[in-house]
Amino acid sequence: MEHMKSTWRWASFFLAVYLLFSIPVHAEEVMELPPIKTAAKQITIGGQGRIRYQSFPAPPREELDFFTNYRFRLNVDVALTDGVSFFLQPQKVGVFGNGETGAGTDVSLSSVNTTTNTATGNMTLHQGYLDFKEIGGMPLNLRLGRFEYIIGGHRLIGNFDWSQRGRSFDGGLLSYAIPTAGTLSLFTFRLTGETETGPLPAGDRDLDTDLLGAHFNTALIPMSQTELTLINDRKLAGLPDSKRFTAGIKIEQTPNLPPLAFASPLTGPIWRAEYYKQWGDRTETQEIDAFLYALRLGYRFDLPLQADGDGRL
Repeated sequence: MEHMKSTWRWASFFLAVYLLFSIPVHAEEVMELPPIKTAAKQITIGGQGRIRYQSFPAPPREELDFFTNYRFRLNVDVALTDGVSFFLQPQKVGVFGNGETGAGTDVSLSSVNTTTNTATGNMTLHQGYLDFKEIGGMPLNLRLGRFEYIIGGHRLIGNFDWSQRGRSFDGGLLSYAIPTAGTLSLFTFRLTGETETGPLPAGDRDLDTDLLGAHFNTALIPMSQTELTLINDRKLAGLPDSKRFTAGIKIEQTPNLPPLAFASPLTGPIWRAEYYKQWGDRTETQEIDAFLYALRLGYRFDLPLQADGDGRL
């Protein structure tokens, strides 16, 4: 019961803050409020609430587990100067009625129930980072802290957003926009509590994995976007001497035309090709040697459907 009360308190708090800063106030007379003095150039406050009803089959019991989980996030984006800003995003994740996450993995160094293997739904910091843009007047950007990062269409690195808790990384990202060529990014991350099969139910500093990588995004090939990626992760969970490398290429047509983009007036081919190679040493006697390739082909037609004045096709 106490977990439920705590959950509703946090949900009410985030909802109140979100409504306070997002809903315009209408009044008969215009009221001028005294200005708030701050050293920041601009402050943007927002939020997010996501509630999801789910069920999982349980064949041994011949029944379904039903539950409703939630995610509430508060966003605070502060621009200190033209080139320096910071972003904070605390979040509260849980399941209505018991205060446990249940439907997502926990990569945020919170406590864990070893009996049920689920993490408690206390509020955690999902993202918190500093941004330095156009350092020295050059197209050079630096990001430091905890943040989401996505490359390879989530296939290599992603935020695992289907989970209510999601995934973020601790580390740094340095990117340089090469004129007329593309953007080169170098990054180093600490994957909190990751194993070879994904994030653990709760972060464990003893099982952290270090990751280094380079990513190049370019539009040099006509009407397409090309990504070149090299990743090296070391000290896999339970394997302190392991090292693994992943390299590959992904080419996708632009503009991106999803197969069911009925609202888009664009037509044309839909294609994407990618190839990744993985190698390294898992242990002194076990080597890593794997590859992946994928090809997507399609065409989007311009269907002659247009609504008339009465809303009929």
